[in-house]
Amino acid sequence: MGDYSYLLIGKLEAMSWKYELPIENDPLLNFIFLSSDKVVEIDTDLEEEEGVIEYNCKYRTTVFEVKKRFDKSHFTIKEIDRVISEVTGIPIENIEIFLMDFDIYYDTFLSNLEDSEHENQNELEDLHDKKIEFDYKIKSSELGNYIELRVIREMLDHSDNTDLVVLDIGEIVGTAKKPEDFDDIMLVKDDLKSATKIDKKYLEMAKIHYTEYHFDLVYIELFISVESALNDCLRMKSKQLSKEKGSYVNLDEVFKKVKLMDKIRFVISFIGKQKLDEELMVSIKEAYHVRNSKIHNNQKNFKRSDAIKAIEDVEKLVAIINGLN
Repeated sequence: MGDYSYLLIGKLEAMSWKYELPIENDPLLNFIFLSSDKVVEIDTDLEEEEGVIEYNCKYRTTVFEVKKRFDKSHFTIKEIDRVISEVTGIPIENIEIFLMDFDIYYDTFLSNLEDSEHENQNELEDLHDKKIEFDYKIKSSELGNYIELRVIREMLDHSDNTDLVVLDIGEIVGTAKKPEDFDDIMLVKDDLKSATKIDKKYLEMAKIHYTEYHFDLVYIELFISVESALNDCLRMKSKQLSKEKGSYVNLDEVFKKVKLMDKIRFVISFIGKQKLDEELMVSIKEAYHVRNSKIHNNQKNFKRSDAIKAIEDVEKLVAIINGLN
């Protein structure tokens, strides 16, 4: 028993918080709601039952709107599973199976085998061991909020587009006599300050940090991934040139002091002999400026829309560079 805040998708409970409100700027809620989804309205139940005019507060939108927001952040089941697979090493076709609760997994795959004859014992043990192994991989990997986002996305996909998505905080904050009494409730903000934490997994980690709203680290990891791709390309070209010339060539050393944007241009244009996408280069330069503002000026305010565009553009750039090899 107790008072709760609830995240509801249609009539189903997705999450709850006992005896408290969710924290302000909770990353999951910031992906689901906008600040404009806050609703303060007359509590119709109280009005009908007691004839009292008081107000309640909640966040409310539709499944259709949340799915659009998730799509913009690349939070489809397919794309979420691809990131989880990249980080954990679990084959993408097995992600859904091994994210099952153990009881559901047992009922689906193991119960029939356990009831059958001894010839299935090895298969039973193998499936059991795989579940334990992949559970450990998932728990020990840094996946940010991807698991929770996948659960929510699956609920959204099984709901009608007109169903409501509601953050119901009525049991915690109660009702108020005036709408302005809820002015201090600001659980969701469209732009926010990013927390700081250090990791080293490049492009995949940039996506993980995005789910946690560590936008500063998104930019840092993105450009580590670019540097890594460039260095790999230069090493491969060095080996090729060394073999052709019969003497050691080290392009890494040659380009050590070259600015990143110039290095990108040289690798794609001269080594790869490909035409530069100038529109993409402009976007990369803008993202690199944000990264430098964080490194040199300790920038703290970031826009979510800019961060996801930076991820998309850097992923395109890294694919181009990797394709040169």
